[in-house]
Amino acid sequence: MIRPRILSTSCVVACLTLLAMTGHGVHADFVWLDDSLRTNDNWSDPANWEGGVAPGAVVTEEVVFPTTTGTWGTSKLDDGDRELQAGLRIDRFRSAGTLDLGGNTLSITGGVSSMGGGRVSVTVTNGTMVFGSLSNAVSTSFFDTNFSSANDIAGRNVTFTDTSTVDFRNVNDFVMALGRFNVGTVPVTVDLSAASVVNNEIALNNDMIIGRYITTNTASATMVDGTVKLAASLTRLSVGNRLVLGENLRNNLTTATTNGTLDLGGGASLDLDAGSLVLGRGDRASGSIVNLPTVLNLSVGSLASRGVIQVGYNDTIQGSAAGPSTDTPAVGSLTSLGGAFDAYLTELRIGENTQLSGTGGAATGTMDMSAAVLGVLDISGDAVIGKGLKGVGVLRLTGDTAAVGQANSANLNVGSTSDGSSGLLELTNVRWAVSGAVVIEGSSGSDLGRVVTNVSGLSSGLDLGAAATLSVGTDGRIEIVFSDPSEDADGIYWGLRWSGDHVAELQALASAGLLTWDDSLLTLGDASIFEAGGVTYVGLVIPEPASVVLGIMGAVLLAGRRGRC
Repeated sequence: MIRPRILSTSCVVACLTLLAMTGHGVHADFVWLDDSLRTNDNWSDPANWEGGVAPGAVVTEEVVFPTTTGTWGTSKLDDGDRELQAGLRIDRFRSAGTLDLGGNTLSITGGVSSMGGGRVSVTVTNGTMVFGSLSNAVSTSFFDTNFSSANDIAGRNVTFTDTSTVDFRNVNDFVMALGRFNVGTVPVTVDLSAASVVNNEIALNNDMIIGRYITTNTASATMVDGTVKLAASLTRLSVGNRLVLGENLRNNLTTATTNGTLDLGGGASLDLDAGSLVLGRGDRASGSIVNLPTVLNLSVGSLASRGVIQVGYNDTIQGSAAGPSTDTPAVGSLTSLGGAFDAYLTELRIGENTQLSGTGGAATGTMDMSAAVLGVLDISGDAVIGKGLKGVGVLRLTGDTAAVGQANSANLNVGSTSDGSSGLLELTNVRWAVSGAVVIEGSSGSDLGRVVTNVSGLSSGLDLGAAATLSVGTDGRIEIVFSDPSEDADGIYWGLRWSGDHVAELQALASAGLLTWDDSLLTLGDASIFEAGGVTYVGLVIPEPASVVLGIMGAVLLAGRRGRC
């Protein structure tokens, strides 16, 4: 009989120690020690880690820089690449520290990458940081702010220096400045502006959220304020689901503010596509995209998967008991410098407050795309531009000089009668088709609801279907400014079109001063309201060009001569 061999206790201990040192044994998290407990900064030194075991080349346990009142100085990846299969968590050191990659690559291929638990500033330098792998996606979190404001430190940032390279290889979510409890008084920043980004591209499978307050805790709070700075060399940012900048979901009478800012780096050209775009949602929330490139090609949603655009949208009213003041509304803003704009949406809401009366809440939204060329803005549901108590919205769109921009929605609301509400929709060479209700109104003589159409070479403006209705309130306006049509234009040149005979309705609006047009720049004739072929227009019939008339006359004379022969 062969007896089993029994290992000695010392042998078992030696084997387990060897497995732990190589990062493949059963081991708790690898925890980096406080600066005061180390003699150097090297990852390879077991004495720098709790338990006296250093992580190996492939690490199956989480690597943690834990909560402590001490400092962590510099942590250097000194002896080759590392793959962290269970994530990296740089938690709440109340000090600044440097992650020196030592010319190596630190790959996070599993778990969650959490950098900056609240009270820490991190500098990443001298190497490459990879998030995700081709076979496994990860999520990244920066400043998940579950902490007390009394422990803030100044300049809480995660900064990737000009000696660092970042590879967003396979990332689900990029979440930054997420408020869960008491939040602090110091803004936080993730700065990628100096780093090299692999392929000059960041592609996220799901969400990019910058500045979001989600807790229902009633303790006092101050703010969530996050900024992400991107490199000017970046050429593409793709967000598979929601791009959210500033979202306050608390509705329990808090006075906390929530801010989110995306700095695009001010480069030459950037393609930005997202499933949905949210800029400033909820009471005291603000969101903005700043430092835009010269050319921004913005695309939101798709025909197969429609999204939403919400810019300055207040749907989490906290009520007058908390005193949501008029000077802290939901605020969103985006002003393009050039490029293109396309969107397929279920709804568009700019400067809307869902509270229609009372003393609570406000909303201000501006989306100025007048420097960009609109291709398609296809909205299957409602388009709202300025509505509700102190709801102020502005949307400017411009089409190409050679091809009119196309917009459509089921219903269109510009301005409202609620106190302090106003709306502006300005269209230049853009046709906006509506199949349902169009409501244009304001709250006073100084807070109007206005649809302004600049007809500049191509017929454009409101294009109402056979079932559409048009309501223009006392403080609503439709204003049309005509320039001469393009050289190859023919037929009817219009600034408003409505299927059916609606001459009497439009003439009534014109008589009340609610529908006006300026045709002083037209050299071909005067604009008027008329019906032709079962459609009502504000515009004019373009005379046949002289070249066409002469051509016809020449053809007639030639035919006559041939006939005589």
